[in-house]
Amino acid sequence: MKKLFYFSTLFIILCSVALAQEEAKLDTVLQNQDKMLQNQAKILHQVTYVDPLEGKHFGIEFSPALLLVSLGNNDLTLSGGFSLFNMAPQAEIAFPFYYRSYDPDQSLLTADAQYRLFFSKRRGFYASAGLRYARITDEERYDWDNDERGDLVTVDKFGAHFGIGYRYFSKIGLYWGTSIILGTYFSDDTDKIDDIYMDAGKFLIDIELLKIGYAF
Repeated sequence: MKKLFYFSTLFIILCSVALAQEEAKLDTVLQNQDKMLQNQAKILHQVTYVDPLEGKHFGIEFSPALLLVSLGNNDLTLSGGFSLFNMAPQAEIAFPFYYRSYDPDQSLLTADAQYRLFFSKRRGFYASAGLRYARITDEERYDWDNDERGDLVTVDKFGAHFGIGYRYFSKIGLYWGTSIILGTYFSDDTDKIDDIYMDAGKFLIDIELLKIGYAF
């Protein structure tokens, strides 16, 4: 009976030790698994794209550099715009404007409506299509026959254009972009205006570079 008791006790002790070892191994496995899940969560958090425009629907932009340069040339140039974000997937609807007054009575105003479709949900590069309205106030073409300048004339014209561009959006709401558009005006008014500059003709081109915006 004593031997049976000793063998039973030894068996119970060995089973207890084996069970404790298995529980320790199981705890180690669970701890390692928990660490792996935590590391996976950190990696996913780092690689998961967070849209900087999430919760933002509007944007305004302006070119302070162009204003300063124009003031240095004794004229006034304003370039800015207003944008609508998240109106459609991967798209932006923008309303850029440009105003230049280089004489008290001579000025140029352009206002666009553009649809910009980004190539990916992270934005960046996009293709655009839009319409433009231009209002030009300048002197009539010089009358060489009578050797006299003409009166001031105002010309209103419309055009259409396509383009490409790039937008960078920061997490704090600031954004910057560059673009180029090419198109045509539906009228050629170079025969009406004395000063020849591009918006008086039919050819339409515009390059955007120095605007800085804020999304909200």
